[in-house]
Amino acid sequence: MNNIKMSGLKISETAEELKSNCQIAVEIIKKAKRVTVTSHRNPDGDAIGSELGLYYYIKNFAEEVRIINHSHVPYNYEFLVGSEDIYLYDAARDDEYILNSDLIIVADVNDTYRLQSVGEPVRNSRAVKLLIDHHLAPKDFADHCIVDCEASSTGEIVWKMIREDVGAIISPEAAAPLYAAIMTDTGSFRYPRTDAELHAIVSDLIACGADPVSIYDNIFNRMPVRAMRLLGEAYTGMELFHGEQLCIMILKNEHFDRSKAERDDVEGFVETAMSMNGVKIAVLLAEKKNSDEIRISFRSKADYEVRDVAVSLNGGGHKQASGARVSGIAIEEVKNIVAEKFAGRLK
Repeated sequence: MNNIKMSGLKISETAEELKSNCQIAVEIIKKAKRVTVTSHRNPDGDAIGSELGLYYYIKNFAEEVRIINHSHVPYNYEFLVGSEDIYLYDAARDDEYILNSDLIIVADVNDTYRLQSVGEPVRNSRAVKLLIDHHLAPKDFADHCIVDCEASSTGEIVWKMIREDVGAIISPEAAAPLYAAIMTDTGSFRYPRTDAELHAIVSDLIACGADPVSIYDNIFNRMPVRAMRLLGEAYTGMELFHGEQLCIMILKNEHFDRSKAERDDVEGFVETAMSMNGVKIAVLLAEKKNSDEIRISFRSKADYEVRDVAVSLNGGGHKQASGARVSGIAIEEVKNIVAEKFAGRLK
C-alpha cells in the first residue's frame, strides 16, 4: 500500500475534490488485505449502515474484514444482514487484529476519542487510517479522508465512493444498510439535505435490492413496550421554554427503573418532540446508570442551530442535530443551563 499517495486530512469542498478523494479511497481499499471498520459508541443507523455497506464492498477484495465497535448493535438494526457478525470489542480477542490490520476505516465519527475502548488500539496501530464522515471539525488523525460536511449522511458518502469503482456491484446486503443509513440520518427524508440528488441515490439503492417498506418497518415500528413506557415518562416530565419554542425532556434513573428500559431505548425520542406545534428546538437529557454522566441530545428545525450549544458543553455534531455529555452536574441544573443558552435566539 506504500505506493498510494496519502492526502491527509482535507475536507472535500468541491465535487471534484470529493470525487478524487473517493477514487483514492477505492485504491486504498483494493490493496488492503486485513481491514478493520469501526464507528462511534452508541452507534445509530448511519454508523451501522455505513459500516455494513463498507463491509460487503470490502469483502470483494480483502482476505479478512471485521467490524469492531465499542457498543452493541441497537435492537432495531439487528435485522440487517451481517449485523450478527459485528464484533463487540474485547481487548484479548481484538487488539491483535486491529494492531496488525493494514487498513482501518473510521466511519461516521471524526475523533478517535468517540471510538471509546476501540480508540486506543486504533491510535496505536500502524495501519493506514481512512476516515469517511460528514461531521464538522474533524480531528487530524487519518492518512486519507473523505469528509463531506454537506452530505446528508456517511452512508451517502460510502455510496459515492463505491460508485467511483467502475463496475462495482452493490449487493442487496450492502444496499439495505446504506439505504437505512441515509433514511435515518435524513429523518426519513425530511431534513434540509434531502434533494433530487439524494433521491437518485436512494433510487439506485432500491434498484440494487433495498426494500424501503421493510427497512422502515424494522427500524421504526419495533419499539419494545419498555421503550414506549419510557417515552411516556419523557413526555410527562417535559418542560417548555421561551414561548413554548424550546422543549426539554428529562429521563432520570428512576424513569429507566420504573419502565425497565435500557439506555439505548432513548434513540429517536428527541425527534418526536419536534412534531409538537410551535417547537423549534428539542433537547433530551438522560442520566447514565451508575454514573454522574448526563447524555444530551439536541435537535432543531432548519432556521435554528444547536451545534454551538453542544460544542459549549464539550459535544458536537451537525447544525440541527448534535449531542454532548456532561458530568458532575445535577440533571435539573443541566436543564437550566441548556435553557439559558438558548435564551434570546428563538423568535
